[in-house]
Amino acid sequence: MLIDLTGHGSAVAGIISNINPEAEIYSVRVLDQNDTTSLSRVAQGIYWCIENGVNIINMSFGTPVDSEILHQAVRDARENGILMTAAIGNNPETGVE
Repeated sequence: MLIDLTGHGSAVAGIISNINPEAEIYSVRVLDQNDTTSLSRVAQGIYWCIENGVNIINMSFGTPVDSEILHQAVRDARENGILMTAAIGNNPETGVE
C-alpha cells in the first residue's frame, strides 16, 4: 500500500474523482517524504505509465533543472498517446520552474 506522505496526491485524486467518478487513478510515487527526488526517478515513473497503458499523467512538481532524461521521457509518453499535465512553480528567488 502506498501512503500519500504529503496529502497532495490525495487532493488531486479527489478533484479528478469529483470530475469523473469512473476514472481509474493510479499512484506512481516518485517523491520522497520531503517532496524531493531525482529527475531520473521521475522519468522511471513516466516509463511505468507508458508500460502500463496510462492515458493521462499529472505531474505536480517543479524543477529548475533542464533534464534531457526528463525531456525524452515526456517525448516518449507523447508518442504513446499519453496526455500530460504539469505544474509550474514560481520561486521568488529563481523565477518560474
